[in-house]
Amino acid sequence: MRVWLYARLSRDDDDEMNSLNNQRKIVREFANKQGYEVVGESFDDNVSGMTFDRDGIREIEKQVEYKAIDAVLVKDMSRLGRHKTDTAVFIDYLRRNDIRVISATENLDTSRQSDDLVIS
Repeated sequence: MRVWLYARLSRDDDDEMNSLNNQRKIVREFANKQGYEVVGESFDDNVSGMTFDRDGIREIEKQVEYKAIDAVLVKDMSRLGRHKTDTAVFIDYLRRNDIRVISATENLDTSRQSDDLVIS
């Protein structure tokens, strides 16, 4: 499976666990363990998860347009976004394009119906 790695650090995230380097390490190790093919990555530094007007998200959208990925891999779902409605809309956009979102630390996968309630 071709995966795109995504990480985000907001202005108020200063915890070591959420550092960009740590997020990137976690998702890369997870991808390697699962045997996924990492085709690229993007990240947003010092950007709130309340907006989807981010360079890293725009890069994901380009990959969707090129049909270059099968999944987006994040450390946890909050790295994708903090605004529940906008995050759900973005996940639906990915689903319509047959792209999964997988959380490395939460064992969540948008392709599994059983995870829908937790993700919501």
